[in-house]
Amino acid sequence: MGRFPNIIGASLAVCLLASCASNPSQAPVNDQFERVNRVTYRFNEKADEWVLRPVAVTYDRVTPSPIQRGIGNFFSNLGEPVRFVNDVLQAKPRQAVTDLGRFVLNSTFGILGFFDLATDWAGLPRSDEDFGQTLGYWGVPMGWYVVVPLYGGTTIRDGVGAVADWQWNPLQTIDEERVEWSLLALRVIDLRAGLLDADQTLKTVYDPYSFVRDAYFQRRLAKVYDGNPPQPRLEGSDDGKMAPPWESN
Repeated sequence: MGRFPNIIGASLAVCLLASCASNPSQAPVNDQFERVNRVTYRFNEKADEWVLRPVAVTYDRVTPSPIQRGIGNFFSNLGEPVRFVNDVLQAKPRQAVTDLGRFVLNSTFGILGFFDLATDWAGLPRSDEDFGQTLGYWGVPMGWYVVVPLYGGTTIRDGVGAVADWQWNPLQTIDEERVEWSLLALRVIDLRAGLLDADQTLKTVYDPYSFVRDAYFQRRLAKVYDGNPPQPRLEGSDDGKMAPPWESN
């Protein structure tokens, strides 16, 4: 269908995952639209408060943990082709073979990915690559930070990456729209349910917007450099920018 889903609550999923990240290097923050972003952030908060969180709470209460784990495994397995493509684009052949092997094993013996046999039986580690990281790997800067209504915080680079990744997601190939949107809604609800315990985190900070934004930049920086970003250069014509991973390796 060639479209990228903007579903209520994706913002909070990304933001809370980002807030759990910790990295000593400071990521550059480019928030030219902060005033508008803050308005959109508050709108997304209310959308989560009134719609998504109540649904996620109910889902968490009525769905047994093994089933929730299986649903999470199923959607994670659907992301393996995306990770494989980005492994190849980032010149990581060993990781590409691992991710391809994970997809084949879990899609067959793991019953469409509901069981993560690649991790439990084969000991194949799960990676986390996307096209936004691929662009960063080759030196493309993050660009402006933008909070999208009913989607959440992202950057120009990561927004382009998300659209590209969606083209490679097996869900995009489903011809029946009702099935596709049902699965997408289930994915968002499952993600939100997994983050219910983290809700208290944002309530303890003085400025949740800045906290989420800064954590997002730090998390994305860490992902581009596989958790080990170099210190910024302090001298030279690059004005303190970091070398892209392909150059620093």
